[in-house]
Amino acid sequence: MGEKYKFSLWDYMFASGDPARRRKDNTEEGIFCSQLIAMVYQHMGIMREDVGAGKFLPGAFAAGSALPFIGDAGLGTEYLIDFFV
Repeated sequence: MGEKYKFSLWDYMFASGDPARRRKDNTEEGIFCSQLIAMVYQHMGIMREDVGAGKFLPGAFAAGSALPFIGDAGLGTEYLIDFFV
């Protein structure tokens, strides 16, 4: 189901602001769900843009993580959703 999870530690560690050094960043084919969420938060103006959205892995949005929000913005309580009820 879905597409194979693509991750390159090399690309993640050495990606810079130069799009030529990135592989498929910011495209539908090469974006993490966490990167998409960070881009949305940045577009909404609630997350600092000096930290590139591509630097966020899924675990960055876990409870207790320090995210670079602006002002009073932040995440609320984390809830477990059970789809097998």
